[in-house]
Amino acid sequence: MKANAQPLQEILYSNSQFLIPFFQRSYSWERENWERLGNDIQALLSEDQGRKHFLGPLVCALVSAAPGKTPQYQLIDGQQRLTTLSLLLTALRDEAKRAGEEEFAAEIEEQYLVNRFKKGLERYKLVPRPGDRELFSALIDLKKVEGQDAKLIVAHDFFRKFIRTHAHQDSSYLRRLFDTVVGRLYLVAITLDEEDPYEIFESLNSTGLPLQESDLIRNFLFMQIPLADQEDFQQESWAPFEDEFEPSAVEVAIAPTAFYRDFLMRRGQYSKARETFSDFKKYFEKSKSSPSESVAELHRFVEFAKNIANQGKGLPAKVTAVLRQFAWMEANTANPVMLNLLDQRASGSISDEEFVGCVSDLNSFILRRSICGESTRAYGKWFCELAGDLTEDVREKLQGYLLHRGWPDDETFERSLASFPIYRREFKKCRIVLEALERADGHKELVDLTDGIQIEHVMPQKLPGGAAGKRWKEMLGDRYKKVHERWLHTIGNLTLTGYNQTLSNRAFGEKKKELCDSKLTLNKIFEHIDQWGEEQITSRAADL
Repeated sequence: MKANAQPLQEILYSNSQFLIPFFQRSYSWERENWERLGNDIQALLSEDQGRKHFLGPLVCALVSAAPGKTPQYQLIDGQQRLTTLSLLLTALRDEAKRAGEEEFAAEIEEQYLVNRFKKGLERYKLVPRPGDRELFSALIDLKKVEGQDAKLIVAHDFFRKFIRTHAHQDSSYLRRLFDTVVGRLYLVAITLDEEDPYEIFESLNSTGLPLQESDLIRNFLFMQIPLADQEDFQQESWAPFEDEFEPSAVEVAIAPTAFYRDFLMRRGQYSKARETFSDFKKYFEKSKSSPSESVAELHRFVEFAKNIANQGKGLPAKVTAVLRQFAWMEANTANPVMLNLLDQRASGSISDEEFVGCVSDLNSFILRRSICGESTRAYGKWFCELAGDLTEDVREKLQGYLLHRGWPDDETFERSLASFPIYRREFKKCRIVLEALERADGHKELVDLTDGIQIEHVMPQKLPGGAAGKRWKEMLGDRYKKVHERWLHTIGNLTLTGYNQTLSNRAFGEKKKELCDSKLTLNKIFEHIDQWGEEQITSRAADL
């Protein structure tokens, strides 16, 4: 790391170019910041000419320095300061033109705003991020600008009025102001050599939004594109891809950083959460793909990620059903496996039937281990390993791997399910189990289980007062408190019904009438039961 206190003229007078990274925020200084800078400059003008004024750090990382090319630096910290000073110099140039001082205006422009013999974006000494870039270059090139309320435009107008006000009665003010700005305003220029510039940014960014791995990936891909081509890349490749992450009223939003990590692990290479960016760089360099090709591949996989998050919306019914079950497993660590399977399904490597079978097996593994109290701690690495193993004989390999990792057998699962408080501990899995039991009957008159059907506790969650409560306590026996606590949320005491609100905490006799009228097979048992207590709950659990 090299640090030097340098006046603005030593920073901008060189032929270097400063690029504001894509992970940086847009220009955000306000009027109070501009006024403070203006007041500091006015104070300098009235003081001893040898006095310096320090504005803070300017942290840069060298991007490229090839012979015959403009040296380029990423501006890791100090973008607001350097952008504001560049706007001030642009305003000073414009006021010099207005005053008829064409040579002075040209001096400011050609020495501090542009690299005279370069073309396109290489021409500008400072290149803001897209969004600000177009307005900034238009101001420098004296073109008509849109968006008069944009902060860059407002700042430029502020400094023009500031300069005009003070130059009104002093013909030498423009030159004295210029000498003061470029010669007496100092920045501590820090050039990074070996250090990771993103770690430095994080340490300096205590007041901003945390830097995400996805921000670094975006910035990395753009830095592979020549400046002149970045706008086309943004419009044709990046913007359509990034739009996929925007929240929607009808779709679940995808988290970009989590998606990149799942994408990288879909082939079996584990990526730590804080190393997603560095792993993506390695993946990109090894693939030898262009940025556009890489984004096209990412775009294809983000569609699969949306299939997962939105439970297969728009896909064939059997695929949708099994993806809905997977979503309710709440096992995001298995997403790399799902991305792999969806990719193979889309390419035709596996059929819809094979895909449904694989995901059903995966759901079974997750659900059974959950009910049996098995640890989920190693799932991240296990599912990454599994994703890398699914090259051929996919379902056979998937089943083999899951058996190796402890897929509970029927006997173990049945024993655990009967006593597991599934409603309280695993509400969504509870719903999946009850729906699967209902559909297992195979009757032709299927009920839409997604339309107003809810989980009902036969023995109510809270024993009521009054006569209904008395009847419940008599049915449950002297140990009614322990029986209620022990079996309340277990599978034997749970069913599905569309009458959840009306059943509520009523006595069992009243509940029975509603349940017997139900079209659901799960509730047919209540036609032959007059009591509901520990014996009936455990017996029903065994039957289920």
